[in-house]
Amino acid sequence: MIKSRLNIFLFILMIVLIFSGCKKPASKGKNREKIFEGYVIKKTNVVKEYKYPVILEAFKKYDIKAKVSGQVLKIYKYEGSYVRKDETICKIDDFNYRINLEKAKSSIEELEVNLKMSYLKYKNDSILYSKKKISKFQYLNSLSTYKKVKNLYKTTLLNIKNLEKNLSYTNVKPLYSGYLTKRYVNEGDFVNMGMPLFRIVNLSKLIANVYVSEDVIKYIKSINSVFIILDSDTIKGKIFSYSREIDPQTLTYSVEVMVDNRKYNLFDGVSGTLYIQLKNYKNVAKIKEDNVLKENGKFFVFLYENGKSIKKEINIIDKIGEYYLTNDLNNTDTLIISNIENLRDNLPVKVKVINSI
Repeated sequence: MIKSRLNIFLFILMIVLIFSGCKKPASKGKNREKIFEGYVIKKTNVVKEYKYPVILEAFKKYDIKAKVSGQVLKIYKYEGSYVRKDETICKIDDFNYRINLEKAKSSIEELEVNLKMSYLKYKNDSILYSKKKISKFQYLNSLSTYKKVKNLYKTTLLNIKNLEKNLSYTNVKPLYSGYLTKRYVNEGDFVNMGMPLFRIVNLSKLIANVYVSEDVIKYIKSINSVFIILDSDTIKGKIFSYSREIDPQTLTYSVEVMVDNRKYNLFDGVSGTLYIQLKNYKNVAKIKEDNVLKENGKFFVFLYENGKSIKKEINIIDKIGEYYLTNDLNNTDTLIISNIENLRDNLPVKVKVINSI
């Protein structure tokens, strides 16, 4: 019995010794060097800019509308034509306007004679009435006749001016020089007053409208540069106007950018990308947001120095997209960028240096 128990004990002991011999030796030291990724800082110049898709439209464009009614007798200019200010581009039938003007001018000559005669009679009757040689009724009748003729004369003069204007309106002219881009009528059409006839576009200046955030609008007065990229061409522009009140729905501000098109000869309606440059930073370090540690409102990075991670506080001068800008790093600094949440100051580490991001 005792021998049997002894055998069992020896068997169990042998099993324990075998399994304990199979265990791997414990690692020496708990603080093994960790391998991280990093890159050498390369300071550079950075432009803070925003870009927006835009459509450039003519600053001046409008529809010429008929100021009188009548039949279109002749069209002198067609789509694509360049027209000058006060150049006749269309003729509306002026027959009725000329006849009415001639009648009015004929009647004004007769009215001038009547006006002189009624005035002389009124003055003469005034004298006679003052001497009590005519009745009050005769005097008032003379005064009334003079006033009626005078009013009719003034009305006829005004009518002549309006008729002359209407006659001039039968010669359709643009208010300013530009390109005729659209025609709404044909020869022989009857047009009513107020109907659109042509569209005139002045391409000397183009305008682009964009909607920007508060981050942009607060720098609007000190913006360094505004330009538009059309295909491979760079078009310079300037801030023409901007709203001072935010749109409550979009939470943006409207900004108009003007381009002097005399240098570029662009067409109305071309599209491109507008770049608004707010600031130019010289010789700064550009660090991805993920590589910066934020603690209690302060910003830190980890540098690799002499085999250890060194925690360094930095001042952020600006943020562009996902990148922070700082002046507190040098070109020789190696920035650790992987697993920085596992780092601490003066921790022994190994760093694999990769290309700058």
